[in-house]
Amino acid sequence: MSKFWQIFIGQFTSTQLIIYVIIQILVFLTFLGLARFTYPQENNYSIMTHTMSFLGSKEEFRNPKGWYFFSIAIIWITIADIPLNLYIFRYLLTFSLVAAWMMIISAAISTLFGILVSIFTDTDTDRELAGGNFIQDLKSGRLHNVAAVITFATFIVANLIVGFAYVFNPFQRPLYNWVPPFLIFVGVLIGFFLFNWLWQKKCKKNKDLEPFPGKAPLFSFPFWEWLLFISLYIFLFWNVFII
Repeated sequence: MSKFWQIFIGQFTSTQLIIYVIIQILVFLTFLGLARFTYPQENNYSIMTHTMSFLGSKEEFRNPKGWYFFSIAIIWITIADIPLNLYIFRYLLTFSLVAAWMMIISAAISTLFGILVSIFTDTDTDRELAGGNFIQDLKSGRLHNVAAVITFATFIVANLIVGFAYVFNPFQRPLYNWVPPFLIFVGVLIGFFLFNWLWQKKCKKNKDLEPFPGKAPLFSFPFWEWLLFISLYIFLFWNVFII
């Protein structure tokens, strides 16, 4: 079996795993940085008011020159997650067959829809049809946003399955190995839903408020989206290193 194939199916040596994760992060950050660098200054990108997808939108008032860098970044990190998920899957099989298969199925769905997110970019046409509002856009069933929600949701589910597999088998690993990343991830997840829910309630009471993007920092949807994305990967990378 070739080394490439071994790595692709998640059979890492400890050294290979470290090198692989470093390369995965560096390539992703390089293309994400290029997407941010090419974002026109006059379009005023901010994580407080602009979702991740704005970096990958080809619209003139978003990122017409560098949108494809974002697409490459997302496709890269999504596909590069496959060996890591298989690595975790193999480990979970040693003590929880159900958790292992639930996790890998959720991760596979997340991978598929993550690629769709990059192919079907966020467009102004969708915003116009939905009134320029992410929440309304989602309700309208626009493909990009639906794919994004499914990607995030199944990624979250996959991580929660891994986390609760440890909760129900707490001494499978030392507590200090798995508790900190799980608490970070769950804390951000709760914050994401809590503050966005509170803002939507405010918007219902005060019609002058806009549901999207919210009010920075705590009630900003894009801000929590970025935090959630980062926490998901902190949890993923931490877990592969403690196995």
